[in-house]
This record gives sequence, C-alpha cells and structure tokens, in this order.
Amino acid sequence: MEISIVLGQGIAGSTLAWSLHWAGDDVHVLNSGQPETASGIAAGLITPITGRRLVKAVEFDTCRMIAETFYKKVEAIVGRPILDLTPSVRTFKKDEERTFFLQERVHKYGDDIELVSNADGRVVGFRMLKAARLRVPDYLSATRDYFQQQGRYHQQHVNVSTDIQLLTEGVKVTSAGLTGTRIIFCQGYQAEPNPWFPNIPDAPVRGEIMKVRIPSRKQASVEHRGYWLAPYQPQASAQDSNTDEYLIGATYDRVNLKGPVDDSGQKELMKGLTQLTSEEFTVTGHYSAVRAGTSNRQPIVAIHSQHRQLAILNGMGSRASLLAPAAAVAMIEKLKNQNGEENQNAEETGRKKAVSLTHLAHSIMRRAIQAGDTVIDATAGNGYDTIFLASCVTETGRVLAIDVQQAAIEATKDRLQAANVQHMTLLAEDHAQVLQRLKEQSLQVRAIMFNLGYLPGSDKQHTTNADTTTSAILCGLKLLTSGGVMTVTAYRGHPGGQEEAAAVERIAKQQTPPHISVDIIPGSVDNQESPILYVFRSRDTNDR
Repeated sequence: MEISIVLGQGIAGSTLAWSLHWAGDDVHVLNSGQPETASGIAAGLITPITGRRLVKAVEFDTCRMIAETFYKKVEAIVGRPILDLTPSVRTFKKDEERTFFLQERVHKYGDDIELVSNADGRVVGFRMLKAARLRVPDYLSATRDYFQQQGRYHQQHVNVSTDIQLLTEGVKVTSAGLTGTRIIFCQGYQAEPNPWFPNIPDAPVRGEIMKVRIPSRKQASVEHRGYWLAPYQPQASAQDSNTDEYLIGATYDRVNLKGPVDDSGQKELMKGLTQLTSEEFTVTGHYSAVRAGTSNRQPIVAIHSQHRQLAILNGMGSRASLLAPAAAVAMIEKLKNQNGEENQNAEETGRKKAVSLTHLAHSIMRRAIQAGDTVIDATAGNGYDTIFLASCVTETGRVLAIDVQQAAIEATKDRLQAANVQHMTLLAEDHAQVLQRLKEQSLQVRAIMFNLGYLPGSDKQHTTNADTTTSAILCGLKLLTSGGVMTVTAYRGHPGGQEEAAAVERIAKQQTPPHISVDIIPGSVDNQESPILYVFRSRDTNDR
C-alpha cells in the first residue's frame, strides 16, 4: 500500500486526501492549523459566467460535474451538507453590459440561464442555474474530523526547507515523525517559498472580504455585480450563527501581498456593497489572505523532475471549490503513472509551452475590456490583434491601430474590410509619436497591445527598436484608465530583440506599486531566445 502524506488541509489538500483515500492509499494529512488562510476565509463560490466579458470557461461543465459527484460522495460519508446547488444572480452594471449580453452572449448559454427582469419588465440580469456553493467551513471541518478519527490527521508545523528528508524509496517528515512513499505539497501561497518548487504559485493575489449584518435583507442566493454578496455560512455546529449576516468580496491586490488589512480595502468593499444593495448594513468582520494564483490561470499538478517522491497540487486561486476535484483526479493519474512522458515538469508548470503567449495576452485582454471601451493596437502588423480588440469593444467601442509601415496598415485595412469591421482608426505613423500626442490630449484607454519585432512576411531587418518602444510604452502607461491593462510581447530571437526586451524589462522594474503592477511571463524558462510577455496593470480603484 502506498503511504501518501498530504501537506496542507485547505480545499486542495482536503480534496486530494479524500481522492487518495478512495484510491486505496494510506493517507496522512499534516496541517499547521493557521486560522486565516485563503481556504479558511473562502466563500466557496462555483460561478459559471464570470468577468467583464461574461464568459464561461471551456472546462466549467466538466469540472462542475466532477465536483458535484465528489462533494456529494463526501456528504454521504460524513452525514453533513457540503455542497449547495443553488443558482446565483448576476445583475448588469451598465446599459452597455446589458446590451452586450443580450446581443452577444445570451444565445450561447441556452438553458443554463434565466433572464431576470424588474417590475417594469426590463431585463436587469440573469440567473446562473448551474452555479453552486461549497460550504467550506463544514467541508474542511468534516474532512479534519474524518481523518482524525482514522488517526491520520496531524496538526504540525512543517518547515519544508529543513523537515523534508528524502529516502531511497520514499520521504520522511522529521518534525512529524512520519515516513511515506511520497509527500504532496498542498499549501497554497506561502510567504517563504518552497525550496523544492520555488516558483509555484507564480501569480499570487491578496484578497480581502468583509462580513456584514443586513437585518432587512432576506435573499438567500448569491448576487454578483462586479463584487459578490453571499449569505454567511458558519459551520453547522456553530452556536452563534446569524441568518442576517453576509460576506462581500473580494479585492485583488497583486502587489501588497503582506497586507496588512487596512481601511482602503474596507472602503473598496463598502463601495462595492452599495452597488449591490441600498439596505443598511453593519460591518462585523474583515479578513485577508493570499490566493495561490498562476499566470496562466491553470492549476499546478506536478511531480518533481528529479525527486519523484515529491509532488505539488496548487494554484487554483479563487476557483478552488470548482477545480480541486478535477485537479485531484489529474494528480492521482500522474502518481499512478510516474514513468509516462505525460508527467509535467514542475519547474515549467506555471508557464505551459502549449499555451502561446499570444493566446495568453488575448485571454488577459478579454477579461479586462468591456463593450464600448477605447483600446489601442500599438503595432498593427497584419491586423490580427486589431480584429481581436474590435471583437472585444464591439460596435460601441473604438480601436486605434498604429504601425509605422504602410504595408502593415494596408494589410490591416484589408483584414478589417473582409470582417466588415468599421469602428477603427488606422494610423501609419511611429507609435511613440502617436502615443505622445494622445497623452498630451489626455486620452484615457482601457487596453493597449504591443507585439514587438518585425512584420511577419516582410523584411526582417525592419523591426521595432528599444528607443521608440521605450517611449511608446511610457506614454501608454499614462493613457491607461483605472483598471486598464497593457500587454507587451517581446521577441528575443532576432537581431536587436534582446536589447528591446531588456528595455521593456527596465520599464517593468521601474514601476512603483500599487499604481502599476507587472507580470513577466517567458515563453520558456530554459530558452533565453523565447518570446516574453509583459503585462502592465493599472490599479483598479473605481470601476469593477
């Protein structure tokens, strides 16, 4: 029998412990007992349609089916309610969002939604029928109780730098006196990096939520409108639970991971609450923790490339309730087939080579841009990014496409005409000069895309360069509205590419949080000539 040691008992660790137990392993769960973790304060929301673009992730239906089966099995064993299959409501923030949803989205979701109308018959939102909610406090306590009854739960602080001893055929946790076949790290974000998996997670985010009392509110469903408002769910055994308490969340801070909780987060949440309800409320709690996010928004399911008795399950961020059961299944498949080539190298999991940086940049932009926004393609090229941006802003928005080469502008114009896209301004000029002019005009834009290098299919000697790129990016940062995003994809394999990427890197390192945060995502961690994506985000303080 395999002896699996699961380090961490949040949503990921609990889910993996159950899955390994059902697979026949002798499972030991080690947990530090730290009270305020991301799982410990999680609302457990499973939300089908999310973001400004009101999209459903392609993996949602599969992951939800696996999650429902998994949590209902746990319920049957522990005899406690774990998963609530309750629809949630999304209300529109603006008329533009309502129009966009009714024209572009409603037909795609079919029986998964119901439109919600006010007393006058006007559609004001939609009900997500496949939404659900994990009762996180009950799930974590029921898991702890079950493994404790088996003598397999241990509250123990583990220093992963000093307490993990590798054996020829296994691993020993010296501080706990446990020896097993393997140890799987399920600790989420840790202030001190795990030396075995030092770059995971690679995009953590600190989030704050508040608990409020709203005596006049009787709504039992979760409501989304930029923020979310959900009934508070204490453990079923709690003696002091109040039916008029709610959770409001959540903030996103990629820069200030250490906190502390301060009044800026509370003010932001209170402003969000007033957008969700006009009812009077009293703040009764305020919590903060760091979510284990990843740059490609995918869970980390990996075995160490050299030490096969070490594995990690991490990086599910705010979607842990949905993703954990499917990720646990993937982990078991890897553990049972360790010699297969499909095993993912842990050092590369945060940046999968199969996901192109172009697709990643588009995914980031899609989540940031709303219908009606003004955006810029600073390097039009053959028009592919221009077409993409046009689809994001729809006919109510505006796209400015710039390229110094007339051939690029003509190629972009032809592509736009073929697609019958008309809400465009095409400029055959140096992007540094154009963005400087726009800055002087105090234009504000939601998004800017740079795709550096040469025009595909043309003279490779004619490329963007470090000097003009630097000027253009610096001007672009001044143009971004609150919550805006700028992506810069630099190609390092052609002459001058390394110097241009280094110039962008210098700009990235000069940014002062919290006003601008920067993510740096290489196409390959072991190829210095691979493309590299820089994501500049203007702190979102007003518009969510």
